[in-house]
Amino acid sequence: MKHLPPALALITLAAAAQAGQGLSYDSLSIGFNNFTNTEAAGHDRYYWISASARLPNSNFVLGASTTLGGGGNTGSIGHQLNGVDSVNISYVFDDVAHFADVVIQAGSNENRSAYVRKNLGNGFEATAGYFRFSSTDDGYFVGLGYSFSKALSLDYFYQRDSNGWPSSSATWVLNSIAVRYNF
Repeated sequence: MKHLPPALALITLAAAAQAGQGLSYDSLSIGFNNFTNTEAAGHDRYYWISASARLPNSNFVLGASTTLGGGGNTGSIGHQLNGVDSVNISYVFDDVAHFADVVIQAGSNENRSAYVRKNLGNGFEATAGYFRFSSTDDGYFVGLGYSFSKALSLDYFYQRDSNGWPSSSATWVLNSIAVRYNF
């Protein structure tokens, strides 16, 4: 966690160097997650913060995140979710087939994903994709965002993950809501 503040500062500086058009990849988000498991009692609740910035004159995006809290955990899930840090790099294929952005992402802790991000108009955007955290932990996610202004958005994400804990048929479900500040 001690390396996260300098990483967030660098991302903020990189974002300030490039103003985005259309969908912004230069942002700072603060969110709340509720994690449940189909075969385990209870839930995990925690806050998180993330930042990302598209490098100037490039299709590359750098990102970093960390978790905060985790005091609302109940039942047998019981993860320690305070200070789980990650970094990632993404490549954005802008406006593929004049339809949506396609993003390929790789990060720490064996994280990788591919997703589509679409501006729906009237302040709305949608995201849908696939992720993989390790050789046995993968799933899909969908999201909907609404921009109150060019700088401020509210995002909701639903994620379903078939990681096989505590049994091979177990499924994680994550509901996430966040406030995003776009640079």
